Amino acid sequence: MELQFLSLVTLVLLLVMQCEEVLTATCKKVDSCTCKFDDGSGVISLKTLANPAGGQPRFNFTQATRDSYFYAYNPCNSFKWNAPCGDVAVCQMSSDGKEIFDAGNQPTASFDAEGTTITYTASARTTTVNLICSPSATTPVYEPQGEGAVQEKYAINLTSNCACKNGCLPGGLSPGSALCIIFSVLVILYLVVGVLFLKFVRGAEGKELIPNYEFWKELPLLIKDGVLFVVHGCKSDSNNYETI
Repeated sequence: MELQFLSLVTLVLLLVMQCEEVLTATCKKVDSCTCKFDDGSGVISLKTLANPAGGQPRFNFTQATRDSYFYAYNPCNSFKWNAPCGDVAVCQMSSDGKEIFDAGNQPTASFDAEGTTITYTASARTTTVNLICSPSATTPVYEPQGEGAVQEKYAINLTSNCACKNGCLPGGLSPGSALCIIFSVLVILYLVVGVLFLKFVRGAEGKELIPNYEFWKELPLLIKDGVLFVVHGCKSDSNNYETI
């Protein structure tokens, strides 16, 4: 029985570790509009949203919600506008068109660990594009926010299915992601079915509604025993057994 418990605990720990690895994967930059998760689970790419290099920006000048400036943006490829926006990722322009600023260059693009933002820099200016995942947003929604509390720090919200993992690329779940999802579904089913069975079939109440309550109550000690078992080279403590 003890070996069965140890096997169960070891399986649970492995599944939890696998799920944690999936959840903590880092999206590392591939190019200025693509990052790849280091667990192999997929990529985030804006390539299908980009206009060709040197042409018009994919997202034309739109007024920000927090200031009076207009912002244009093109992922992946630089676009050209009036000087000084001669070769940029983000261009900032005043409402009268007299003030134009380079607000970010493609080579400076950097992703955060989760792949939810791309940050561009140009001299003193910095623009962060917030990638908002929406599987139904096959037509992207472009919303410049403008300057925030910090001077010359700008933000743009971009809602798109391309902001989701593998959203605009072929590819399915990694084995780790699939295992994590299956494990989570099984746990939920186990709890729901167990509670319903205990309540309506056996008339249980209170803590007795928890399936295998005694097992879960002792689980911390079982995990401790399992960890000690592994630490000791998977050798049982014969002295303890003799004492018992």
